Amino acid sequence: MDWPQITAVLHQIGTPGCECSGILTSFPIASLMVSFLNNVRVKVKEACEEQYLAAVEAWSCPEGMTDRYIAKTGERRYCFVGHWESEEKFVVARPQMSKHLESVRELLDEITPELGITDPVSGPVLIHSILP
Repeated sequence: MDWPQITAVLHQIGTPGCECSGILTSFPIASLMVSFLNNVRVKVKEACEEQYLAAVEAWSCPEGMTDRYIAKTGERRYCFVGHWESEEKFVVARPQMSKHLESVRELLDEITPELGITDPVSGPVLIHSILP
C-alpha cells in the first residue's frame, strides 16, 4: 500500500458506510487512528514562566481532547500540543481554547511582529506508532 492509498483510507475511516476496517492491519505501523493534533508555540514574559505553567496545568481540557503536552523548546519558549478525538471536537472546543488564551495573554511576549503572541498549527494525525 502506498502513501496516497493510505491517505485515502484514513480519510474514509469513520465516514458513514466505510468498509475499510482491516485494510491497514498488515501495514507495519502499530497503531493508526483518525485523530487530530494542535500545536501552539508561545514565548512567556520574564518571571512569568511558573505562573504560565500553573495556568496551563489548571486549565480544564475541553471535551474531545485526549492528551495534552507542553514542551520547553528554548529560553522562555514553550510548545503546547493537544491530541483530539477528531477535527470536529477540536473545532467545537475553539471558544474554550480562546478563553484560556485570553486568561494567559498578559503572561506572553510577542514571538515576532508577524506572528504575534502565538504560532498555532493543527492537522490530522496520519501516523501514530506505538513503539516497543
